[in-house]
Amino acid sequence: MGNNFAIKTEWIQNQDNIGIEDLAADITITFCERNLTDNYDTIDGLRKTSVALAPYPLAWWIVSNWWRLRWEPTPLVPSTDWRMSHFLPAIGDGYCWPSIGFQTDGEIIRITSLPTTGEDGASVIYHTLFSELISAKSFEKSIESFINECNNKYFDSNISQLWNFIQDERKDKEATIFRIIEAKLGFNIDEGPEKEINKIIEKAKYFGEKSTQELSVLLYKESIVEKEIDGLKNHNIGTDIFIENLYEMRKYAKQNENKFLPWEYGYALAHEFRRSYGIENVLSTEQMCKIIGTSKEKLYINSQKNSDFALGVSFGRNQYSVILNKKYPTAIRFMTARMLCDAIIAEADDNVLPATSSKTARQKIQRAFAAELLCPIELIEDRLDNNYTNEDMWNDIAEEFEVTPLLVKSQLANHSLIQQFDNANIWFDSIQIATPAYAINDFI
Repeated sequence: MGNNFAIKTEWIQNQDNIGIEDLAADITITFCERNLTDNYDTIDGLRKTSVALAPYPLAWWIVSNWWRLRWEPTPLVPSTDWRMSHFLPAIGDGYCWPSIGFQTDGEIIRITSLPTTGEDGASVIYHTLFSELISAKSFEKSIESFINECNNKYFDSNISQLWNFIQDERKDKEATIFRIIEAKLGFNIDEGPEKEINKIIEKAKYFGEKSTQELSVLLYKESIVEKEIDGLKNHNIGTDIFIENLYEMRKYAKQNENKFLPWEYGYALAHEFRRSYGIENVLSTEQMCKIIGTSKEKLYINSQKNSDFALGVSFGRNQYSVILNKKYPTAIRFMTARMLCDAIIAEADDNVLPATSSKTARQKIQRAFAAELLCPIELIEDRLDNNYTNEDMWNDIAEEFEVTPLLVKSQLANHSLIQQFDNANIWFDSIQIATPAYAINDFI
């Protein structure tokens, strides 16, 4: 993971009588020692490391989209509106911007640089194909440095006024929560529906602050979510469970939550869970049900529909009611494992456990935990004996571990044992290769 993202400006001299919006600078954008503005200038016929652009529209785009860049995860199907707020070419303003995109999960941000072809007659052709992660804190510092430099040049501009307003809101907890939810819903600052957002915030009194943020998009779009939560609270739907020995797992989770990337944290929790509960090989459904204090029949009979989210409600003392919203045994097992994970990592005030299709850090932790709990990579490697591309053996392993072949394949890909594949149910950004296909596809 990188931590040296930088936007550097070298202001061009002799720009008298030019408005601040048009003041030009040679801009160099670097990340992980890679030059993301490496380009060929078709007019001069020269290869350059920087590009002449106006920093003002870049700074305005960043400030205007600050909350979305920082908090809005990538949709399952990225929309034009999402790309406009996360992809530099959307700035426009008559300039040829580098094809750089930003994807956040709330804790880390993936920065992806794509080369351009020049087929559109652009005066600048960019060369760099690269994608890597940066912590949200490091990203914030890099952006703050660039914006502050611009403000020193532009003085009391619209940029500085909006940036100061954002800084004031970042110091105000209630304002910050409002902006985070507004951004997660896909709205720019002051464009979100205030009444609906405040209604969602009100849910935090019972749901818990972090769980409410996780559920914000579903609460805004899916009326069934609240009905199911009420049904779980009243034991009208779902399955009642009791998870033994959670204290030690929660203690381990708190001690290690800031030591790992989200998926690594999920792996570590799964390893500790298997050790703590004495799981050495396949975790059978019967064994899983014993851990959560219910029967296979009860778990399955209350999981008769397919949805892209599952919910749990806490009653304290490790007692929960869950609705998994999955039909098939493999999906039910996977969602149950995600519920187990969330019961471990949830904040003390989180009375609702959300498992959604969102690409937030919390959901990545859940997915990594579930994959490693049900089908540990060490056991997959043992079965395959270095023959990682044998698809028949993937199917055999999936049958033995009661998971899908896709889970086996994804485990291998996410541990860099096979090549990354397109159009897959990618759970998290763990691939340590320069340009993961899914990062590219989100922007083209």
